[in-house]
Amino acid sequence: MNNKLAAQTQKTAGIPNGMRTATIAAVSGSAITISVSGGQFSSGVGVLGSYAPVVGDTVAVFRQDSSWLILGSVSAAGNGGRVGTAMVTANSGNITTITQIASLTVNLVTGRTYALHFSTRASSGTVGDMSLGRIRVDGGDLNVNGLFHGITSNGGLSLDIYAEYNATATGPKTFSATMELYVGTGPIVVRASQTGATFFYCDYIPGGGIYQ
Repeated sequence: MNNKLAAQTQKTAGIPNGMRTATIAAVSGSAITISVSGGQFSSGVGVLGSYAPVVGDTVAVFRQDSSWLILGSVSAAGNGGRVGTAMVTANSGNITTITQIASLTVNLVTGRTYALHFSTRASSGTVGDMSLGRIRVDGGDLNVNGLFHGITSNGGLSLDIYAEYNATATGPKTFSATMELYVGTGPIVVRASQTGATFFYCDYIPGGGIYQ
């Protein structure tokens, strides 16, 4: 689409020059597609170097004829907040080896810090048994090292694990929360219900986390 045609399309859509908000509809390399007033535009779309576009972000944009300049994010995700949540509301089966309980695939932005929190309960019928929970990165491979882990004993005790991840690339990243038998004969069971769910969530922390 040439610049003249792009300007005509936007004029037809009733979009005047000036400042407004848009949504990032697609990102492919340096090509960015924005959604404005029900229409999508990719020709003539540029972005300030201080902002890394992420699909779904609400952004401030300035239109001048056939050109769009993305100034930055105005959405909750851009200013800090929840970027992904997984909830489990039913007990697991019997667990002895590493078992994935929940997973999240979220769109990260390079240079940003993200907080991951896994909150669950585990129990065993054998006194002295202990379970081990981990938060793992690139969760398709359960053998990768966990970012952090915690241990709970038998009896349905709660387990809360917190980790921070510094994104080294912009794009999707998968995290998983796993449980396994750590000490004893097992098996262990992860306990969850509609009123006592297991949660696994990811938050963006503007300005860096507590370990920065």
